[in-house]
Amino acid sequence: MTNMANIIKSHNQKILNENNGVSNERKCNCRNKDLCPRDGACLTSNVIYEATVTTTTGDTKTYIGMTEHEFKTRYNNHKLSFRDRKHSHSTVLSKHIWDLKDSNTDYQINWRIIKRANAYRGNPSRCNLYLSEKLCILSACDISLLNKKSELVTKGRHENKFFATTNQNRRRFNRC
Repeated sequence: MTNMANIIKSHNQKILNENNGVSNERKCNCRNKDLCPRDGACLTSNVIYEATVTTTTGDTKTYIGMTEHEFKTRYNNHKLSFRDRKHSHSTVLSKHIWDLKDSNTDYQINWRIIKRANAYRGNPSRCNLYLSEKLCILSACDISLLNKKSELVTKGRHENKFFATTNQNRRRFNRC
């Protein structure tokens, strides 16, 4: 019975340590903390974020996006699309930035996290992260929003990784 006692003891310790509120989770891994895009919280995941592009002429446009992964990864992908012309059409935000660059207009981008939500995990029938992004797009001001309304009717991408086989695999197995 010592084995079972050790299992129970370790389980109880695990539960008690979770309730202490002490988290070993890192919130930022930036070398220069002053250049962190989220003021020391760039490793936050499952977020809906807002990028506000302000030009020197005073024109302001807003882009709303989401990421299931760390915000810093998504931020770096956006920065890549701003630097490399071959990625200029990867998002509506990058297309807008390249339009500003082509017209030699200076701009500044401010990033903020609007909301956190749970992504699709296979069990529930919906992705709260995707639904929250749609709600944020709907409630945003239409005049300054870069997002297209057609984004509201697309299906969430997070669900695909939970399917056992893709259509291509099904076709391959049905050939026999």
